[in-house]
Amino acid sequence: MTIPAHTSQIYQAAFSPHTPSMLSTCAADGLVKIFDIRTQNPDRPIQTFQVSPEEVLSCDWNKYDISTLATGGKDRLVKVWDMRSGRSECVEQLRGHGLAVKRVQ
Repeated sequence: MTIPAHTSQIYQAAFSPHTPSMLSTCAADGLVKIFDIRTQNPDRPIQTFQVSPEEVLSCDWNKYDISTLATGGKDRLVKVWDMRSGRSECVEQLRGHGLAVKRVQ
């Protein structure tokens, strides 16, 4: 399956450990997109949200909490997102990095 997720470079794609058909992607366009590959249109995101005006370099699902996603990017922030009920709300911004956050896990 090929999913044309972003119009810019994609840095990471991660399947949810809780719902293996849920795929998150992050890219140079500052967006995170969530796909459900079980749907009739698996190439259409079920959710898209702006994380940063800069590149988002990493995203990963919380293995203990089905509704939590973390992102990191060129803005030097780790952001924790609440993904419940189809919304995407930043609930925490972790500061302190002097350079881009290249990997969250």
